[in-house]
Amino acid sequence: MVPRVAKRAYSFQVSKNYYLSNKDHQAEDPYRVEFVKTYNLPTDDPHKAFDYMAYTAMNADELKAYSAYIKDKELSKAGRKSSDLVVYAYSLAWDPSETPTKEEMIKAGEDTMGRLNLSEHECVMVAHNDTKHPHIHCIVNLVNPETGYKKNPHNDKLTLSDWALEYEKQRGEIYCEKRVEEVSKRQRNNVKKDVIKERLMEHYLSTQTGAELKQSLENDGFILGNSRNKRGGVSRPFLITDNEGDIYNLARMIPDVKTKQLRERFSDVDISQFPSAQDIANERKGRAVEKDKDKATAQYQFGRKAQQAYQEELDIKRDFQEQSLRKKHGLVLYDKKKNSLTARFNEATNVQSKDAIRKELVEWEGRFGSNLDAFTKDRDDILREQSTLIKEFKASVPQLYEQHQRLVDRAVPNTHHSTNDNIRQRDDDYTQDR
Repeated sequence: MVPRVAKRAYSFQVSKNYYLSNKDHQAEDPYRVEFVKTYNLPTDDPHKAFDYMAYTAMNADELKAYSAYIKDKELSKAGRKSSDLVVYAYSLAWDPSETPTKEEMIKAGEDTMGRLNLSEHECVMVAHNDTKHPHIHCIVNLVNPETGYKKNPHNDKLTLSDWALEYEKQRGEIYCEKRVEEVSKRQRNNVKKDVIKERLMEHYLSTQTGAELKQSLENDGFILGNSRNKRGGVSRPFLITDNEGDIYNLARMIPDVKTKQLRERFSDVDISQFPSAQDIANERKGRAVEKDKDKATAQYQFGRKAQQAYQEELDIKRDFQEQSLRKKHGLVLYDKKKNSLTARFNEATNVQSKDAIRKELVEWEGRFGSNLDAFTKDRDDILREQSTLIKEFKASVPQLYEQHQRLVDRAVPNTHHSTNDNIRQRDDDYTQDR
């Protein structure tokens, strides 16, 4: 399952022409459109449905006023004006090997609308059949037809990505492994953020003045900084940078503490003299990048040598399997005869002798044709299995490297192992052990 969010648009007429027409957008194409489903609309006609959504968007102000009148409230004019980008479209694409039913595709569209908090909004779902992968487009009106207010889906791409992973798990097969890695990475970052929040809260509660809090944070590896505008003034104060170069807003990381309270706490410190948080982050991330490069280089060298050793093991095993297969398919006599004929062919000096030997070799191969075909089929199966094992081994190299590092660190606890010479030596030892 691959969800994709399209760029927001102004016109429902343009969207109608795109999703209901052929790829050149010149004429309606009933063969490209598998089916159309309207949602929260008083019609099943897709053309009228797009017109209804356009009408709703154009009369958003009247809907707001009417909604306020019904609720006996004064129409609020607070907040910033919403943009005219009210056409929100996204697609859901299944793997080419999947064959979802019409009901399943509609159910997926409805589920994602609920996940995006758009269940009350008008939508036209259009399924296309012009690609190898089944897919459905959801064209949503961001203007609520009841209240007239525009809804802006927050973190929509992440929301759809999380939904897609849950969807694949429910269906029993994961098609996008990279998404699993990204979700796992976000979960680790969330755990890290929660830990940092607890630490910052401890620092805030254990100090009384801004100078004490600043010193306490620095002792724990956090650097207080600011974000500056083009004129050099402070635009965002009280930004902290951790050891990995990630920037956090102190006012958002400590529960129930606002920027005003932080200004009062730091009244004894000149916050305008704080360094640039971005400069601190760039410096710390630069060190982290160099460290990651060293680790990546060491892991590559380790993986290359370990894979070479593993490949040699597989080659030995494959040679033994091929010998067993030749015996199984009765090719021992064939091999002896072929080797004898090949030797005679190489020793022959005239053309007539070579032609006679070549003819005899062809006849001999014809007698064992079915045996050779069966052997080739079994050998190809072995090669495919070996290719799969190599891919699995490559995927496991990072984990093997971490295990190897832990073993080395336990064996030599007081030795620093970060230099390339030491890394190469450990890799050589590991390859020899294998």
